[in-house]
Amino acid sequence: MVFLPQPVRLSTPAITAKPIPDALYKPFKASAQAGHRGINRERIHRLEASLTPQNVSARSVIASARLLRDRVDAGRLDPIDFQRAKREGRG
Repeated sequence: MVFLPQPVRLSTPAITAKPIPDALYKPFKASAQAGHRGINRERIHRLEASLTPQNVSARSVIASARLLRDRVDAGRLDPIDFQRAKREGRG
């Protein structure tokens, strides 16, 4: 069996951020500081968090659904209103 060396990447891909509105930049910078990260590291952190698949257990999904269900006042929506809302939502 012959093992070939892995290709060596001489540079990593780069992403250039165009001018960012203050309304986005200020909370982004605050988040970076809160996490003891620089702006670039915060950008990488956010990309990893949003693009890396997360393993979620069925138990945690069920627990979240139960919490949400407990927050909803089911007594305010009768079955007729529910069916009407479903029909209107499909249009």
